[in-house]
Amino acid sequence: QLPERYTLARATHQVSVFTRGILNMKTTLVGIVQLDPRQLLEDGIRKELVRRIASALHKQLVFETGKLSEFESKLKDLGDQLTGFKRSFEYIQDYIQMYGLKIWQEEFSRIIAYSVEQECNSFLKRKVFDWQSIYQSDAIPIPQFQPLDKRSVNFMGRLVRELLAQTDPRKTVYIECNQGWYNQQLREVVGIRTFDFLYRGVGVFGLCGVDRLICFMIVRDLNLLTRTYRKQMDFANSKYVSGLMEDLKPFSHIPRSAQKLYAQTREKLSRLLRLMTGVVVSVGTAQLLRRQVANQLNFLCKLDSKLLSCSLSAVNDSLIKDVRAHYQRPDSKEYPANPLLPEVAKHLDTAGFNNPLTKIYITSEPLHGLSCVMFLFVLEQLQKLKWNKKISTLTAKNQRDGVDGGPLVVGVITILKQFHSSHTTQFLRHLAQYVNVSVSSAKASRSGNLPTDAISALLFLEQFCSFSKIDRKIVDSLVPAYLLDRFTHD
Repeated sequence: QLPERYTLARATHQVSVFTRGILNMKTTLVGIVQLDPRQLLEDGIRKELVRRIASALHKQLVFETGKLSEFESKLKDLGDQLTGFKRSFEYIQDYIQMYGLKIWQEEFSRIIAYSVEQECNSFLKRKVFDWQSIYQSDAIPIPQFQPLDKRSVNFMGRLVRELLAQTDPRKTVYIECNQGWYNQQLREVVGIRTFDFLYRGVGVFGLCGVDRLICFMIVRDLNLLTRTYRKQMDFANSKYVSGLMEDLKPFSHIPRSAQKLYAQTREKLSRLLRLMTGVVVSVGTAQLLRRQVANQLNFLCKLDSKLLSCSLSAVNDSLIKDVRAHYQRPDSKEYPANPLLPEVAKHLDTAGFNNPLTKIYITSEPLHGLSCVMFLFVLEQLQKLKWNKKISTLTAKNQRDGVDGGPLVVGVITILKQFHSSHTTQFLRHLAQYVNVSVSSAKASRSGNLPTDAISALLFLEQFCSFSKIDRKIVDSLVPAYLLDRFTHD
């Protein structure tokens, strides 16, 4: 390796001599403009670094075949290239008398934040133009490239959309116990390994950027769902749903001809339920991806900075206790200072101390009969699902339907979370009443086993409680405990 070492030593010497000459220069005036040689050198270094990083991200993150091998190889190659840049910069920082790692992190985070901001313009009514961006600079501009496809503006859009394409429910199945998406041959497609490649490729800033862009996509889908719901829920459908809700009350009783009422209402709302399918599953998949990103960030925080992790956890717990104490005794306990909460929230999101399934993305006027319609939507989807004992999850009977158990459950949880908690309670009551109706019908036919409809609903209810962290006691108050203990996953 003597030639390579000689080349490195020669380049290092040239940089050192050039830097010494620049730093020996004194501050001078050109007209009324004061020139600082040190600042001029730093700006030049930053400008070249930004150009190199942006060019590497633009050229490497191009996915043409849609294959998993290409996706992972592109991330691996990008990680190797950027790691080489970073190590070279750390090596040379002593010779140019600057904080190389600080410059690297500032410029890399600026490139990612700018790219995410420009990509999110497609979801905003008021666009943030290049000259308005707080991340763009006249002295150290971030280069702009022509879009390589019709949907994405830059590399961040291509990366996130490729990630969503790899987790398409028509091609994959989400397995909760393995925290990943698998194909029909039960080979991992996207999982912990994939997010490790993401970290190596785009770093912590890139993971945060992916998380933020997915948030915008979820907001878009939720707004689309609410608009579709209001459009389809005309006077006739609203009246029909209201009539069903009245016929099913009280929830502790088993109404007459309940199965007939369910079937009739589902038929009336068939168009709405069909339009909701793609949006709900899409939201659920995006939420699961966000949770994977949060897990990766949290793991890295605990691994690389245990002190920061423990400090953030302690501050978070203390603030939550202060907020709860304020609502219990508002006269004696003040609400935590306003500037503190947003700042801590930013650090918590970056460190992965968040649960996307509890987030509220949109504010909307109440949707009439939402809990009942979501219940009917679940009944419609349960007809397309079956329990897979081998992987312990609900899977599609026909993958062309584009339905998967995990994303479906998480999508329903997310939609109900955007509205008052009473909607979730009503939804659980409807589902529990359906189980009781199905079991009662089976008893009338003198069958010893639980009916398939009841088992499917119980399996959905079980996964719903698992994802949303609902206490078992709440479910026991709605469904007889012996039913939950009796049914098996065979």
